[in-house]
Amino acid sequence: MSFSSVLQDIKHLKIQGAHTVAQAGLQAMHITVLRSQAKNTKQLLSECIKARKQITSLRPTEPFLRNVLQFVFMDLISSGVREMKEELLHKIQSMLNRLDHDQHHLLSIGAERIPKGGVIFTHGHSNTVTAILIAAKKKGKNIVVHVTESRPVYQGRITAQQLSKAGIPVYHFVDSAAREGLRKADMVLLGADAITSEGNVINKIGSGLIAEAAERQGISVYICTHSLKFNPLTLEGHREKIEERGTDEVWKGAPKGVTVVNPSFEVIESDLIAGVISELGIFKPGVLIEEIVRAYPWLVI
Repeated sequence: MSFSSVLQDIKHLKIQGAHTVAQAGLQAMHITVLRSQAKNTKQLLSECIKARKQITSLRPTEPFLRNVLQFVFMDLISSGVREMKEELLHKIQSMLNRLDHDQHHLLSIGAERIPKGGVIFTHGHSNTVTAILIAAKKKGKNIVVHVTESRPVYQGRITAQQLSKAGIPVYHFVDSAAREGLRKADMVLLGADAITSEGNVINKIGSGLIAEAAERQGISVYICTHSLKFNPLTLEGHREKIEERGTDEVWKGAPKGVTVVNPSFEVIESDLIAGVISELGIFKPGVLIEEIVRAYPWLVI
């Protein structure tokens, strides 16, 4: 696999889910370091920083990707090219190992929260949500899942396919029937692409609408995510950029006078969230921010 092929897979959504995108970004950086012919550390760092900009530019609404790559470049101490390469590769592998460990812990926490025989509603495709549901199934909880198709690129079909393959009964709803899918649900599980300093969560377009509908029906909404999806720049007043994707995903060849709007994400307000299930535990959004700063102080230095 080449650096360019990894980037193309991220750009064209062949690699989906913020956790998987972060892993792919680290792998792309690993390729960059391994293949570098730099003669000195300044040139090596220049190549790696250029690669980091290329990787992060592909998915603007992905602080997880930015954060794990930031970790790789922190506190480098090597004075020679060979030593710096080894240091960078060690930090990349260290973060990959950390993500694997954290993911297993997160899945265990999430599966424990799922009620036996429960009906779970989800939207879009989150690798973390899907893995939690499969883990709950393995614990014998006999759940049923309601999932939306999640237009325009139908990520909900990926969720439905993976869950049904795992032996979980799935009911698949068009997006406009989301309220109908919520009626018999016991809880809503959603992923996250970003967490802001206010405790708001940014996720697949339609997520905020579903959270509002769930609140009206008294259904708890839980966000399932690694806490490194927190965007520390929001502490300084910056807003998380919402990615706008190509209009052809919605309507190829739309008639003149019709403007197609295709935002990938939207905000779920913190007061609509019952809890965030993360590798640090389950917390209310506001409390989670405090826990993130405590667990990862290098994010806010």
